[in-house]
Amino acid sequence: MGGRGLKHDHDLRQYVLSLIDEAVKAGARQSRACEILDIEERTIQRWRAQDVGTDQRRGPRNGPANKLAEEQRKEIIEIVTSPEFCDLSPQQIVPTLADRGVYKASESTMYRILREEKMQKHRQEAKPGQKNKPRQKTATRILEVWSWDITYLPTAIKGIFY
Repeated sequence: MGGRGLKHDHDLRQYVLSLIDEAVKAGARQSRACEILDIEERTIQRWRAQDVGTDQRRGPRNGPANKLAEEQRKEIIEIVTSPEFCDLSPQQIVPTLADRGVYKASESTMYRILREEKMQKHRQEAKPGQKNKPRQKTATRILEVWSWDITYLPTAIKGIFY
């Protein structure tokens, strides 16, 4: 049943329970109906005892006490997008600020904010690439273009090359 989604699982459980109820009304034993459907009788008991298909977990009632305020988040975004820090990762920003005696947030908090704001990529316009390609050498006559290469050929002695 796993992997199909809560709604599908709920519908399937309800269907199985209705089949077993129908069999019991017709005079069959619940244990025999479970055996035919290849389901443990304890599973049926558990399904009947719980509110099938709804998640009963409540989750935390309030946010963490040390959650950053919106002004603090904006300040961190301003810092990481500033010209001074736009090319640096939080791993580099936090120690740089710490050297100045400034602490705004931990590295992990900065990474989390960048991820939530979809700013994990470059935070500035891309720098222009190399504009000038190296000139291609074309020989128009013999011995005009020279090139060389160093190839190390190993010898029978480790660390010695020709």
